[in-house]
Amino acid sequence: MISFVEITSIDKDLRDSYHLLGLRTKSISHSSMPSFQEHKEFVQKHPYRYWFFVKLLKESIGTLYLSNVNSIGINLIDEYKDMTEKVLLKVQKTFEPLPPIKSVRSSTFIINVPHDDHQLADTIKRLGGNEIQKTFTLP
Repeated sequence: MISFVEITSIDKDLRDSYHLLGLRTKSISHSSMPSFQEHKEFVQKHPYRYWFFVKLLKESIGTLYLSNVNSIGINLIDEYKDMTEKVLLKVQKTFEPLPPIKSVRSSTFIINVPHDDHQLADTIKRLGGNEIQKTFTLP
């Protein structure tokens, strides 16, 4: 049974979310691991609409956020990547996207996928998702 448990700035959540961050093998948001203090400051800002631990029974298997621009960030531990589809289906059943704002927010949820995360891309496509853009950085 998959459940979502809110991430807060209490010490246990900070430690647990930092541990899960360290287990990531694919990332868009950072190329090196932030310090615990940097992580703590980020969590305390609570930059997302919703931010959860993804739990399988009582075990944290990753994190999930929904942003104020309707983006979904899903980061499951590698050994639980096969649960991605179930997690995304639960998101679709549980949450509604915020209303669109032209040039700011889509009317649907969007998911940014690391360029080498083929498993996540394939799962999204299997659920009917469409690739809408490629994102690049400039030096």
